Amino acid sequence: MKPLPSRPLANRHIMVTRPAHQASTLIQLLEQAGAQVYCQPLIAIQAIENPETAIAQVQKLEHTDIAIFISQNAVTHGIDLIQQYTRLPAKLQLATVGLGSAKLLEKRAGRAVEIMPQTSYNSEGLLAHPLLQNVAGKNISLFRGIGGRNLLANTLRERGANVEYVEVYQRNCPDIDLQQLEKSWQVNPIDTICITSAEGLENLVTVISEKTAAEQLRAAILDCKIVIVNQRIEPKLQHYGFTQTAIITDNVSDKAIVDAIIRESHQIPG
Repeated sequence: MKPLPSRPLANRHIMVTRPAHQASTLIQLLEQAGAQVYCQPLIAIQAIENPETAIAQVQKLEHTDIAIFISQNAVTHGIDLIQQYTRLPAKLQLATVGLGSAKLLEKRAGRAVEIMPQTSYNSEGLLAHPLLQNVAGKNISLFRGIGGRNLLANTLRERGANVEYVEVYQRNCPDIDLQQLEKSWQVNPIDTICITSAEGLENLVTVISEKTAAEQLRAAILDCKIVIVNQRIEPKLQHYGFTQTAIITDNVSDKAIVDAIIRESHQIPG
């Protein structure tokens, strides 16, 4: 097999849709691989407007056995709240779903994360961890944003745990300047869009469907290659009218996203 060129994405024009504060590393990796990148966040993250319930919950952490942080945003806003109103008990076991969340939590908490997936970095992978098999009677706090999947909590409850959601941030749809997006598209037509959440996809579809997106722009977006970080998103693409076969990454990391696009560009078996 021929070695890849030093800039394997030199002919790609890619839209990154991560929240603005989380997009820089992905943009840098794509640009290093030669891609031209357009940044258009589809999710805006902010602390919850009414944190009273979350404050009361973090003040009860002395009675909690395991704290699960489902994302880097959960780590950032959760630890901010904990440091403002209480502290992390020494006996509290820490768990995360992803590697990035684990690294951030260890940095913010100054201690190791005891529980994280050993293979697949998702809820299913975390639930397979040996330390989450026998949790009957344990108190578990699950730090997350408002809404989201219930698989973790439901499964842990089925195993006998007492699970409490601690919702520490909220997701909003940011303002999307369709005129600016259309102008950029006319100069450098985007061929690939990185979608990192089902909610981001829904925000994109809502904007191009309900606002005054030009028909040409709408059709161009629906004809793009879509990179997704979870197979659960794939059926939604066809439902919404996207025409290309999805590029599915190995995990949610920035490197995995870039590697998946490179593999697709050069038709390298995954």
